[in-house]
Amino acid sequence: MVPQRRRISDTLPKVEDDEVESETRFPIDADVVFLQPAGLTGVALEASRTGMRVVVDSPLELGQRCVAVVQLQTGEETHERAEVVAIERGQNGWVADLVFAQ
Repeated sequence: MVPQRRRISDTLPKVEDDEVESETRFPIDADVVFLQPAGLTGVALEASRTGMRVVVDSPLELGQRCVAVVQLQTGEETHERAEVVAIERGQNGWVADLVFAQ
C-alpha cells in the first residue's frame, strides 16, 4: 500500500468548530517552489484548511492553476494543487491567495 502524501492542512492545529476551522488562517514560514508554473518561487505567509497566501517573485494570473511544493520548517514537504483567487503587488513581490484544489 502506498502511503498518502500529507497536505499542508494536515500540519495545521485543530480548531473546535468545523465551520471556523476551514476559514482560520495560521501563520507559517515556508519556502514554496512551483512545479506549475515552472521556475516560480515564493514564501508562504499563512495557511488554512482551504488555501494559503504566498509572496511570489513574479505575478500569477487570476484563475491560474498551480502545483506547488511547500517546504515546511520541520523539513517536511507537501505538494499542493491550487487555484489563484487573488493577486496584488506587495512591497516584496506579488501576494497571491491560493485555494487548494479538491
